Amino acid sequence: MLLVLPDWQGRRMNAVAAQAVSATAAYLREILSQYADGKDDDLDYRVARRNAHDADATLSKSLSQLMQEPHWARRNVLWGQRILVLSHSLLNYVSALGAHRGKLEGAEQDALLLSTGAMAVKEFNAVATALRAHGQFDSNLPDAATCESAAKALEEHAESAAEPLRVLLNQLALICRQIAPLRHVAGELARVAKK
Repeated sequence: MLLVLPDWQGRRMNAVAAQAVSATAAYLREILSQYADGKDDDLDYRVARRNAHDADATLSKSLSQLMQEPHWARRNVLWGQRILVLSHSLLNYVSALGAHRGKLEGAEQDALLLSTGAMAVKEFNAVATALRAHGQFDSNLPDAATCESAAKALEEHAESAAEPLRVLLNQLALICRQIAPLRHVAGELARVAKK
């Protein structure tokens, strides 16, 4: 069957990885909205959470199937493994942020948290779009250095913040630190796919 009608996972790795990153970005967006509106396990939140976990599991399954394909069809194995690790890490950091979600009141309402979170969602969606477009990034989006400086700003702000906000700022800094590696791996996956 594989010789007559092959469904090589190596050809689909970009699309599957893009879906995982995009679903995790949607999950992060839902979590961030609850810092303004308050904790709510509504349908939108539950669907976003489920989609993120399902897309991550699909990426893992695709990589497992890719490892069983003939050697000449496995050109994306190395970068597929790396994006799987990054996807798992990103989803874990976002899930941890989701465990602490709830409305931030008064002084706890933090503009830096919300603006950096929105930037991270936009950047992860750009990575997903680049994966689908084989490595073409939008030039209007922040680069890796901007994201790194945003993570440092979050950590510096966390040092003087009260306890509930400190955890959120540090967790979002960890999420922002996933942007540069994801951009790099997306570019490499696209480069290998073009061969």
